[in-house]
Amino acid sequence: MAMSDSMRDLAWALPIVSAFMSILGSTIIVVMMLRSIDMRLSSTYGRLVFGMSCMDIMQSLAHCFSTLPSPIDSDAHWQSYGTTLTCSIQGWFLFTGGVGTTIYYCSLCIYYALRLSKRDITDSTIRNKIEPFLHFIPLAYSIAAGIFLGVTKHFNNAGPVCWISAVPQDCLQEEDMECIRGENAHRYRIMFQAIPILIVFFIVFICMIILICTVDRQAKRMEKYKPKGTKLPLAGSVQQNTRPCSEISSMIQQMEDTKVQGLFYIGAYFCTFLFPIIHQLTYILSGHFIYILFIMQNLTAPLQGFFNFIVYIRPHFKEFSKDYPEMSFFGVFLKSIQSKGDEHCRRPTKRENHLKQTDQQVSVTTHESHDVEKDTDKRNYPIV
Repeated sequence: MAMSDSMRDLAWALPIVSAFMSILGSTIIVVMMLRSIDMRLSSTYGRLVFGMSCMDIMQSLAHCFSTLPSPIDSDAHWQSYGTTLTCSIQGWFLFTGGVGTTIYYCSLCIYYALRLSKRDITDSTIRNKIEPFLHFIPLAYSIAAGIFLGVTKHFNNAGPVCWISAVPQDCLQEEDMECIRGENAHRYRIMFQAIPILIVFFIVFICMIILICTVDRQAKRMEKYKPKGTKLPLAGSVQQNTRPCSEISSMIQQMEDTKVQGLFYIGAYFCTFLFPIIHQLTYILSGHFIYILFIMQNLTAPLQGFFNFIVYIRPHFKEFSKDYPEMSFFGVFLKSIQSKGDEHCRRPTKRENHLKQTDQQVSVTTHESHDVEKDTDKRNYPIV
């Protein structure tokens, strides 16, 4: 059963809309980081999200041009005005940006897992010894593989965009038809994109399990040493190896917030690649082309930047919603986007003044062992 023209037009138009939303989301993230007062690029988390957003802008731009860069004489269903060179450029941007963004997802998840599960890994260790690899691997692989595919003439018109494809497109199925370009298209699709995506999918899933188990375990250990009463310390009493109840609660909440933010990024990855993986595996294993899966793939695959933006803006939106409960949803959303990171300089709200007074009135004493002191030691968790 062949795909109807109306269904094909829908499947080809959806990536343009999704890509535009993705460009908008990634661009806002980049602008927010560059204009922030607290220099979000000074943290490993900020630099990873910045790199991921830049790579996403590359692939989203390629999606927005659709069939325009394809050669004029190609068999594209829509109008094309390009050449073989412009088609190769679009294919390179699409492949490099897409694969780079995917592997950056993996880097970000690894960073979260290491930062929360390893107590002896400091910010300095991550910044100097681990972070260079978290940037080098996605950049080196995506750029090098993209150059290889371009040099070997494997970026050609693949329908709605220029991607890894053969010319003519049916030459790989027809034995009596010779391929002019891209004779190894199917093999290279699996080698350079399908396998990396599946590997990243597996690593991201493992990181999700590590995040959930680690934070829950640490929170339970810290809860055991959280004072249950609210008695004030006796005057003149010696307070050694003590920790206020509010401080323990704050650290538990900080770990929980970091875990949730990491899980949201993992969820964004699953929302992006779940349908593409299901569609490709279904087609490879059964040989059946399921149109609804193809349409869902074209809808979600270019939305990486938009999903990232929703996750990135979430903590800001959450804080402003608490501080300004009278403000509308749209007002809080705009205020979150306009944030420069100077919220700590703003005038305290009634809620913050009330919490401050409560913390000043309640002071409790907790005798902790050496192991507990190590577990609850102050640490700079990822900025979310």
